[in-house]
Amino acid sequence: MRIEIERDVSLRAVSFWFIKSMPGEREIIAEPVELVWREVSDTGQEISPTLTLPYREARSFMEGMIKALEAHGVETESRSYERGQLEAQGRHLGDLRSMLDLK
Repeated sequence: MRIEIERDVSLRAVSFWFIKSMPGEREIIAEPVELVWREVSDTGQEISPTLTLPYREARSFMEGMIKALEAHGVETESRSYERGQLEAQGRHLGDLRSMLDLK
């Protein structure tokens, strides 16, 4: 699944398109939905999920969302942690080279 994201500054909104590849090089796109918010007043009240997808589609949806978000500069926590670890290792190796005079 491919997810396209577009920022619309004039509307102060972000638009999302969910696009799925089909056999024969066809693509299908999800119909627009309206996200309706409601207050949850009773803590014992059963709350239905906002969106439910079959497992295979859910995995593809999440992978597509990660790619689309990363394309817009949003990092997952694990990627941010990994990047921080690599930067720290690079600084550490630089320090070792300086200490050992291996420039």
